[in-house]
Amino acid sequence: MKYLILKVTKNCNLRCKYCYANLSNEDSESFEIDNLDNTDNMNFETAKKAIDYLLTIDKDLKIQFTGGEPLLNFELIKKVVNYCNSEYNSTNKNCKYNINFAIQTNGTIINSEIIKFIKTNKIGLGISLDDLNNEFRIYANNKPCKIDILKNMAIFKANNVHFGVTSVITSNNLDEAIIEELIIYLISMGVHSISFDFLKLKNKDKFKDNDVFEPDYNDFIKLIDKLGSKNYPISIKNLNRKKKAKLNNSANSFENYCYLNSGDLLYINECGDIYSCPTLEGIKNMYIGNINNIKDLNSKNFKLPKFKSKGCFARNYLKNND
Repeated sequence: MKYLILKVTKNCNLRCKYCYANLSNEDSESFEIDNLDNTDNMNFETAKKAIDYLLTIDKDLKIQFTGGEPLLNFELIKKVVNYCNSEYNSTNKNCKYNINFAIQTNGTIINSEIIKFIKTNKIGLGISLDDLNNEFRIYANNKPCKIDILKNMAIFKANNVHFGVTSVITSNNLDEAIIEELIIYLISMGVHSISFDFLKLKNKDKFKDNDVFEPDYNDFIKLIDKLGSKNYPISIKNLNRKKKAKLNNSANSFENYCYLNSGDLLYINECGDIYSCPTLEGIKNMYIGNINNIKDLNSKNFKLPKFKSKGCFARNYLKNND
């Protein structure tokens, strides 16, 4: 299976203190949904070219829509899903394709059209919520967004929309009591899975200006193991990955931590630029090219990036190239 990550927009209504994009955004304090810059949105042709290419080399494809806040470019998401369903997922086609979709959202933007579209097309949904304080995730006007996210999670639940949660772990919430409080709340909401994303430091000086600090990675691993020993009725994806790594342990000791390790990942930003992974966007030697400038993606001159690493390649890269 191939994994396509489409950054469908650079626009975002939040100004998370640890967000790499916002740290370099000089106009980060302003945001108006009615005055969004369309040049910060991906166009359909860029998305289509990536999809058509990947489906020539693999009939199984997962497409994840990210941003920015991807639901600010909901029109493109609809176009992409409808295109895939009509051109590739149709039962009339001789060759059967398997295409799945997912949206990673901050959970603040929701309406009846979005809910209906997600349900109709069985789109996976991931909501970002660090903990029940959620202090680092704020609107452009510095107001907290926690209440809006929790309210929208309740609306999704009431409409039988299943979703998982991604929590970024910083020095502020690497605490057993804080994380357990979050897990118990999510279980009460019927959330099926949670993934803990250890903060990856990029532009360290600007992180420090926002009082954002990287926790100790060994303490993070210990916390994950503790959570696993308590057998909560929720899927903790970090534990699932760890179990899989043990089962697939091989002589060369390289783990398939993510699709980048197996050479099955294609990440494209809103401009069509290809990078090894989303975290490494903007790093010169991780830039592969622009998909709109590559005439023949099927030529021998273009290959999907592939890096061997123990654990997360991006985290190791940033740590060793600080």
